[in-house]
Amino acid sequence: MELLEVVRNKRLMGVVLGWPDKDDPVNRFERKRAPLDEIVQWVS
Repeated sequence: MELLEVVRNKRLMGVVLGWPDKDDPVNRFERKRAPLDEIVQWVS
């Protein structure tokens, strides 16, 4: 079972509000992010 199951015909969006707690170890985790053009599809 997947950690997060998403139905194929649905879209998922996340929004984070607030400021990071710089003392929490999770906020010092080095992240590698894909370029926006790889993960975002702009529609008009």
